Amino acid sequence: MSKSFFIKSGYDADYIKKVRNNLDKFEPTDIDFLKSFHPKDDELILDLCAGEGRFAKKILEIANINYVGLDISHKILLSIRDLLDSDFTRLNLITADAENLPFKNCFNQIFCLHSFFFIPNRFKALNEIRNSLSLNGIMILDVINLISFHNIRLYIINRIKRLIRFLAKKSRLIYKIVIFILKREYRKSQRSGNKGNYFIYLWELKRLSFKKIHIRGYYSKLQEFLQKITPKPIYNHLSKVLVVFNPRLFIKGVRMDKTQFNVKIL
Repeated sequence: MSKSFFIKSGYDADYIKKVRNNLDKFEPTDIDFLKSFHPKDDELILDLCAGEGRFAKKILEIANINYVGLDISHKILLSIRDLLDSDFTRLNLITADAENLPFKNCFNQIFCLHSFFFIPNRFKALNEIRNSLSLNGIMILDVINLISFHNIRLYIINRIKRLIRFLAKKSRLIYKIVIFILKREYRKSQRSGNKGNYFIYLWELKRLSFKKIHIRGYYSKLQEFLQKITPKPIYNHLSKVLVVFNPRLFIKGVRMDKTQFNVKIL
């Protein structure tokens, strides 16, 4: 989806209505984030790609912070005020592009959930996040991992489908049957921001001089099963391997120097 889609549509009314009806219902990934998020009073926090304000209310209840919600769509930001009580006075909403943030060295924490994969130039956005953080500022991201077990399985299935189609072309009737059966073929996402994996994220963050980088996968059913049948010392080592193939990654990094970066990928 292009930037113009989000700017013009502001998402759709049905989506916003659904969110409002389920404001207090969080997915396991959301709960995972909230458990790891420890803001202090008076901290300046940026909710990047704030959307309809799914996390704004919850975060403002955790601590007396200065909240800044940023999104590329002005229309969607207006819905945040409707969701929040009038007594939230430390609320600021800004319409801007994540690839060109209007901040320098000011935020104690910046987080972006369920949205980072929509940003066309992921590395440029990471660079902007880094430059917007204050010294020792914390970045928290939720990203998609393309080398997950799920995507590997889909890739193998897709290759098998291609082989079947190639062999079936020798008989036109068989080929038509195969096309009908396999017409819901897996296709890769076209969003450039979504084309990342564990190793790419780690390399990009180190290139931007982030320190104390911590990447882990969200708790999965596979991990739950292995934790039950595997001794703890073995599981601790095994979990470090499993995170590389987890479909969703939770990333935390700390800005440790004052240098302003303007880094480009070669």
